[in-house]
Amino acid sequence: MYGDLNVLWNPLKRFKGHRSNIFSIEFDQSNHIYSCGNDGLLLRFDLQTENTSIISEPNYSNRILAHHDACLRVSVDPKNDNIVLTAGQDWSIKLWDIRCKTAQGTMFVPGRGQNHAQFNPIIPNLFVTADDKGGIFLFDIRTAFSKSSDKEPIIQYTTRLVKQNKISKPSDITSATWSADGKMLGANIQRWYPTIYHLNDPDPICLLKTNAIKNQHFKSLATIKTASFCESLGSRYFFAGSDDYCAYGWKIPSLTELISERQVERRLPEPGEILYFRSGAMVKPKVVSEATITLKNHKSIVNSIACHPSLPYIVTAGVEKLVRIFAPLPIKQVLPETFAGDPSNPDHHTIRMFERLISSEEETWERRLWGSDVFPNPQTAAMNGSTDEMVEASDSSSENYAWMDDSDLE
Repeated sequence: MYGDLNVLWNPLKRFKGHRSNIFSIEFDQSNHIYSCGNDGLLLRFDLQTENTSIISEPNYSNRILAHHDACLRVSVDPKNDNIVLTAGQDWSIKLWDIRCKTAQGTMFVPGRGQNHAQFNPIIPNLFVTADDKGGIFLFDIRTAFSKSSDKEPIIQYTTRLVKQNKISKPSDITSATWSADGKMLGANIQRWYPTIYHLNDPDPICLLKTNAIKNQHFKSLATIKTASFCESLGSRYFFAGSDDYCAYGWKIPSLTELISERQVERRLPEPGEILYFRSGAMVKPKVVSEATITLKNHKSIVNSIACHPSLPYIVTAGVEKLVRIFAPLPIKQVLPETFAGDPSNPDHHTIRMFERLISSEEETWERRLWGSDVFPNPQTAAMNGSTDEMVEASDSSSENYAWMDDSDLE
């Protein structure tokens, strides 16, 4: 944990306890930090401890084996610091009361690695999940973890894409984050572009793109990325990291404009057109075709973006062993000669490994995004003006889900 931005090389505290990569960190309102990672652990650290150097592993009440596979996200209830959600690659979302030793509820979703779970910042009874099979779901915590049979999501957000004769395979949704007012949801969709949704509407309202200039444009083919809304730059922005070693920020139009310009129609895509698809309708959200802000000078993939809640600071991190802070005005900073994060001494082996990964993904991304033909006779469907045949021929744009709690697993 760091304090004054002008002395960033001197951390206020160091915490240990994880045995592998840490994927998610979140502050609560009571001077604690929650973290989770590749080891499946959920940890809570006390910021008020007198030890200002190395903090040993937390006691058992604050150290929980939350998942039997990687735990990618922890989210703290905005009204109760003891209540947290975790999302794991063991196909489960879990609800925890940190005062207890066992999960207060488990949603087990067979075959779907859970990438993200997050409480709505204004309505804490609501939370969103995102998984590696194209699912973005809105749940009510009062029913999602109850013993009743009604565990279905309130909303399944539309993520499938369609073009003239193909429908996309389910995409890996690496994150789905809330705006500060809890009304917008920003999703990072692998092999596609960031997409904005409204809380109460399953269909996308905005698509965020960039124009390719000398092979520099937004792309998300490899690594898990967490995007973020930014409310401290005078307007609402959405920032996402990219495989081209940049981070991009788009100014988001007003909600009224986004909803009024979105088109929901019962028609087939035109040549070269890519639309979002749900049963019986094609959705064409408003497109913001170019980023307002581009953050450069990274040496590898940018995975994570964090924005200061009130000051105009944007923080990026990724494959490099550096955290960068971007601000409209220079931050005075004098680094000591022995600074461990010296950008002149990057981890070349790791960077080259991810360069090879990106190269491999670029060769196969289109084949991995698009499935087989949507329907056997597109000319007939076009003449009929019908999209019904597409539902039957696609590999289930709306699946049957097996939501289970702890009692179902016994």
